[in-house]
Amino acid sequence: MGRTPPQVGPEDPDLSHRIHQLPDAYLGCRDYGHNWRPSTARRLRDSTYEAVVTCERCAARRVRLLSARGAVLSNHYEYPEQYLIPGMGRLTGTDRDSLRLESVLRVMGVTPLESRRRRRAQ
Repeated sequence: MGRTPPQVGPEDPDLSHRIHQLPDAYLGCRDYGHNWRPSTARRLRDSTYEAVVTCERCAARRVRLLSARGAVLSNHYEYPEQYLIPGMGRLTGTDRDSLRLESVLRVMGVTPLESRRRRRAQ
């Protein structure tokens, strides 16, 4: 029987620390979405096609396998190292709130500690 991973919520200091450690490019993609650009395309031996797009910001790759008629047969993503937050699956809505807040604070040049101090002072 597998171990259930710990639940990490938006107020979890470990999640906040992990988000704070994300490079700007990774944080931008997690906040705004990827900036996909066509990268490669090729016909495979079984008459299917492989089309790859790459994110200009974080270098993630989306690989699609298409039928001879263009129907999507499969889709998968290849993320750069450190893009995914270890020990976490898909982020919840409140986890994404934490990402958006970190993104805004970085643009403002405010550290999370300064932000907490400002909220307490209000």
